[in-house]
This record gives sequence, C-alpha cells and structure tokens, in this order.
Amino acid sequence: MVDLTPEIVTLEPKTMAAMPILDARNIQEVVAIWKKFVPLAMQLPNRIGSDFYAPRKLASSNIAPSTTQHWAAVLVSSFNGLPPELEQLTIEGGTYAVFVHKGITKNFMESIEKVYAEWLPQSGYQLGQRLHFDRMGEKYLGPENPQSEEEIWIPIH
Repeated sequence: MVDLTPEIVTLEPKTMAAMPILDARNIQEVVAIWKKFVPLAMQLPNRIGSDFYAPRKLASSNIAPSTTQHWAAVLVSSFNGLPPELEQLTIEGGTYAVFVHKGITKNFMESIEKVYAEWLPQSGYQLGQRLHFDRMGEKYLGPENPQSEEEIWIPIH
C-alpha cells in the first residue's frame, strides 16, 4: 500500500558502495545478492548510517518505465577500501518525490506502478533522468512484515 501524497525533497549527491543485481526479475538472484551484500556492507569502515538502499536505473522516462539496472547499496563517506565485489555508485543531487510503501515486499511493485501510472501523470512534474532508489531505514522490518515501511525515491523536475 502506498500513500500517493509524496514529500518533495531536494537531495544532495550521495556516494554508495553497491553490488549489482543482474536480473532483478529473478527473486532468487535478488535474495542471493542481498545475502552476500549485507555482511560486506556491515564491515565497511566508511559506511554512513545503518540504512540500506536499492538504486535502479531506468531504460526510459515513460509512465511505466522498465528497469535496466539494480543494485544493493549503502551510503559511504568515501570509496577508499571498497572490496572488489562492490562498485562505486553516485546518486546525483536534485529534486525527488518520496513515497512510503507500507506492507510486505510481495506488494511493493503495485506501489511502484501506482506512483508511475497514477501520481506522476497528474502531478505536474516530469520524471528526472537520475537514479531512482528505495531506502530501507529503521521502519523497514523485513520483507514479510505487514508493518514494514520502505521509501520510494523518484527523481522529478
């Protein structure tokens, strides 16, 4: 479930240590990458905060864009000392619409689709060309918890 009343936020650029997810449609691969990534992320000496991020690059700026790249990521203060399994990723600063998905991960795509298909066309904003991302912070209680909250950050202009 998603509330289609976003918070509009100006984001400063963010640097991330990230592990690519080659086929985000394959749930087994997504789970395997996150299981491999989390222990690495917990050991990063330059990690900022405890949140996890799921950046994605879209193939187009259509109302229902298709995702071409996904990552599992955390914020870092610098790229020094990254293990070879991790990539350097920078999210450009700019304006974002921030939505909150509440519920189990299985229903997450429904929330994303509502944002693009219902909110965006009526919002007066256009989709930005920067990375989109999801943030799993302190209110993220796990993929099967119906009280879990995950933020959806959509670049706009």
